[in-house]
Amino acid sequence: LPQILEAVVEGGVERLLLGNACLSMASVRDIIDVLSHAPGALRYVDIIGCKAVGEMEQELVKNFPYARGCSLEAPDCGLSGQAFERLKNQTDVARDALQREEERRRRTADMVEKYISRQEVFEEFAAENCSRELPP
Repeated sequence: LPQILEAVVEGGVERLLLGNACLSMASVRDIIDVLSHAPGALRYVDIIGCKAVGEMEQELVKNFPYARGCSLEAPDCGLSGQAFERLKNQTDVARDALQREEERRRRTADMVEKYISRQEVFEEFAAENCSRELPP
């Protein structure tokens, strides 16, 4: 799981579908830690039938990163109906957080595109204005 989570963060994955993965409580905590603190795009995790989730209900409900717009879809994990709905996090606050994150990603992509489009001009300028034959 650590390698999967690393790839998720580095690859900009937004949705992690784990299906019927048999995870330990430590693995579930690792997932919540990534949702809470990692700079990546991951905001949705789907786990089906993972009993560790049900065993951690109070901890998850208390520590889940709701304000980041994160969502945990966890059917058949032994959660109460109230906890199941709370962890799905289908609220206006969550939708606003997801929209802000999408806007931030879009701005970043636009800035990168603008920088790359100017790269050729920068290289030409450097070549024309270089006062040395070899770089220092």
